[in-house]
Amino acid sequence: MATLQGTSVVFGTYTWAETIVSVGGHTASRDAVDDTGIADTSVQKIPSLIVDYGTTEISYLFNQSSSKLVPIEQVAETITITYPLLTGEGTAATLAGSGFVSDHTYPDAETKPSDSARGSITVTWASKPTHTAGGV
Repeated sequence: MATLQGTSVVFGTYTWAETIVSVGGHTASRDAVDDTGIADTSVQKIPSLIVDYGTTEISYLFNQSSSKLVPIEQVAETITITYPLLTGEGTAATLAGSGFVSDHTYPDAETKPSDSARGSITVTWASKPTHTAGGV
């Protein structure tokens, strides 16, 4: 489990324990399909049946002493992002679904190593993730 002040990222079958710096937002999109007929006098568009559930960017502090690297070779699995508790909440919000790491950027090698070398991963959602609201 990778964590930062109440935010965590958990892979269903892989243990990844880096310190999270940030978790980006998640977007979903679908195209509009041109359904204009030859006799139509204006463009007709309908929504595509295919939805792209998008990606989530995760920035982390790179631990060069760890032998566990980012699970980019793993198949799609359940990934759960838990958000920090808000004031008055007893249960944190989560975003969970089937996804996989589609991109990994290692930090630059510096001549003066620092404790703040940052890497990033991109999680691609294989299907619609489920948001569970936080609560009291």
